[in-house]
Amino acid sequence: MDLSRTVGWFTMVYPLKLELTQGGDYGATLKSIKEQIRQIPDRGIGYGILRYLGDEITRRRLTKAENSEILFNYLGQSDCITGKEKIEIIQDISVGQLRDLRNSRSYLLEINA
Repeated sequence: MDLSRTVGWFTMVYPLKLELTQGGDYGATLKSIKEQIRQIPDRGIGYGILRYLGDEITRRRLTKAENSEILFNYLGQSDCITGKEKIEIIQDISVGQLRDLRNSRSYLLEINA
């Protein structure tokens, strides 16, 4: 597949169940989550293939996994910022509503970072 003239970025969506440890050690919890995410085969790329092109049993099983309450959308990092440039933050501009009031939310909590 030739993607050389593609503009934009690709997003992978897949469900993920994280096991959280009990206790107040946030550093250990963060490390545990990081390690769980690193164990996902091929960074989750196979989920979409199996979800839509897999056999009937696999498709049914993966459909049930879509009832998530949290969406985490990591938009990546900016490689062009080296720390020497000053980032200008414009706060006084109204962009209007971010979501139409008639649009129901798909997730209880949505995090875009």
